[in-house]
Amino acid sequence: MTIIDQKGRLFGKVNLLDLVVVLAVVAVAGRFGYKAMTKEAAAPAGETKTVQVKFYLPNVTQPTVAFLRPGVEVYDSKSNAHMGKIVAAETKPTMIVGPEKEYESKTRVDLTITVEGTGRVTSNGSSLGGIELRGGRLFELKTPEWAFQPVLIDLPIAPKP
Repeated sequence: MTIIDQKGRLFGKVNLLDLVVVLAVVAVAGRFGYKAMTKEAAAPAGETKTVQVKFYLPNVTQPTVAFLRPGVEVYDSKSNAHMGKIVAAETKPTMIVGPEKEYESKTRVDLTITVEGTGRVTSNGSSLGGIELRGGRLFELKTPEWAFQPVLIDLPIAPKP
């Protein structure tokens, strides 16, 4: 008796192609079953508290400044997670570099907003509204009326233990 006979059956009983298909189905079902049974990675452990972070938006127009004012709620665009509320907004004129000197733009400003919300600060990282915070990262955020892509420039850092 051979391992695979002339008809392609394993030990003369099971078709080899059928066996491969059944094993593939079991593997896929097992992967999805395992994923469903395990919990998602949790936000960094630590005490939940009020966190303030600063975002920077360079070279924006006045409508952007008008929509991103203190009191407006901010959400993550991808997950729709509530990140907090704008508590401060500061502007300064955008500087335009010319061939010989810099000029202040008459129509555009650099905007810095401070967002306050519930988050966690640990030695492993910070999060705001369940969204991981990393300095220099480009975020996709939105308010009920406006979408924008700021850069995180100031975030809370936990003291080293």
